Amino acid sequence: MSCTPTEPLEIYDDLSVLQDFINNSPNLNMILDMDSSGTIEPVELGEQIWNDNGRIILLNCYNIGLSGGIPESIGDLTELTQLGLTNNNLSGEIPESIGNLINLTQLSMGYNSLSGSIPESIGNLKNLMVLDVSHNNLEGSIPNSIRNLTALVNFLADSNNLNLIIPEDFCTIYPNLGNYDLSGNQFCPPLPSCID
Repeated sequence: MSCTPTEPLEIYDDLSVLQDFINNSPNLNMILDMDSSGTIEPVELGEQIWNDNGRIILLNCYNIGLSGGIPESIGDLTELTQLGLTNNNLSGEIPESIGNLINLTQLSMGYNSLSGSIPESIGNLKNLMVLDVSHNNLEGSIPNSIRNLTALVNFLADSNNLNLIIPEDFCTIYPNLGNYDLSGNQFCPPLPSCID
């Protein structure tokens, strides 16, 4: 008999998060049904890469017919380094739990119907190099926490309903920012010098 206390074993169920996406999406592209079972299983949802610990590290669901909201459970996929949800029919708000995905280097959610504001928790994603929220219905201001994303190389937020003021220091916050587009919004002047 051991008297040494044992740490509780943490159990992750990344497949259940993928199932949440499937449950929200009645019109998924059936070409995903690789085993021809008539049902799209979580392991068939888009392009996936898993690590040796049974955690998903890449999920690319480009143009597969996702709809409904991004499930709050997305925040449980804490080992993800790349999340691609571009060109689907996703709607509703980006959940605050997206800020739990601190290993993300790429987050692409463009060409959907997402609404509400960009969550303040986005600032937790300090490894993020690519952030694409373009061509949605996002509104409000760009959150102050976005200043934490100093690794950003690409920032696309064009063709939304974002408004209010862009901070003047926007042009100097991101030392590596090579590609950004904030056009097609309703920002109040004056705009920073790097944005025409």
